[in-house]
Order: sequence, then C-alpha cells, then structure tokens
Amino acid sequence: MDSASAIAMSGMFAAEQRLNVAAWNIANATTDPPADAQPNAVNAFQALRADQTETRGGGTAVTVRTQFPNDAFSGVDLPSEAIQVVAARYSFAANVAVMRTAAQMQKVLLDTFA
Repeated sequence: MDSASAIAMSGMFAAEQRLNVAAWNIANATTDPPADAQPNAVNAFQALRADQTETRGGGTAVTVRTQFPNDAFSGVDLPSEAIQVVAARYSFAANVAVMRTAAQMQKVLLDTFA
C-alpha cells in the first residue's frame, strides 16, 4: 500500500468498523439474557471489541472479536463506547482530509506537466 490515498482509505474503513462496533455495543448494552440462561451462558449478549493494527506497507486494519471474560473493561462501558464513537468520527474526518490533500497534490502535479 504505497499511495497516501490507499492508506487513508484503509483508515476510513477502520474508523467505520470501530464506529460499527461501538454502535453495536451501545445498542445492546441493556440486552437482558434469556430468563432460562445460566450465568455466563453462551447465548447471552457479548460485547464486541475492535483491535486496530498497522499493516505492512502502510495503512491499518481492524479485527473485530467478542470480548473475553478476562478482558480489561469486559462488558459494555457506555462512556468508553461514546469515546470510541467520537474518536472514530475524528479519525474518519482526518483520513478524508488526507484523501483530499492527495487528490489536490496529484492535480497540481498533472497541471504542472500538462
């Protein structure tokens, strides 16, 4: 992934995934397990977690998984999820700005040699 546009696109996709995970967790925060469910039952709601990592050659990727019971802050922490929503919004906006700047730079370069 060499171009700034491709790297920014991966950042926008990662921000979208992080926003989706936070929205899923917020929407299901008050989901009650079925009445006949045992504690820690498999069919009870499990919060999701988005792990964002750097990819080789530039860019970023997000891996979505269910939270493990021993994860720090397991369950749904609404203030933390709200922070994830805001962070995803700003991350997306920053990557859009990078895409616009890259497009402007390409236009100037083409205009210079045309």
